[in-house]
Parts: sequence; structure tokens; C-alpha cells
Amino acid sequence: MHAADADGVLVYRWPSSFLRIAVEIDPDREEGPIAIDYASARGAVLPDGPHPMLGAVFRRSID
Repeated sequence: MHAADADGVLVYRWPSSFLRIAVEIDPDREEGPIAIDYASARGAVLPDGPHPMLGAVFRRSID
């Protein structure tokens, strides 16, 4: 299931899943991931800055 939010971001969700993928399309930017937002009750060990394999930054979401 997907829908566009107020900012034009495409948001994909799955029934009975906490997974959410938000896609921002900006023709003026270089192709690739901007960030991977995550939420977790437990701590996570992730690198500061861009991940060496993915190129995206992991950001902890506070929702």
C-alpha cells in the first residue's frame, strides 16, 4: 500500500508490519539513498556518517 504525503513523498507501508519506506524524488539531486530512519527500543550500533556499503546515513527516529 502506498500514498503520497503532503510533501509529495511516496510512503510505502505493509499491513501488520512496522516497516515503512519513504521515497523522496528530487530531479536536482544525485541518485541514491539520503538516510535510513529507524526506531528501536534497544540500542543499535551503527556507524557515524554514511554507511560504507550503503552510502546512506542511519538516523534514529523518535516517534
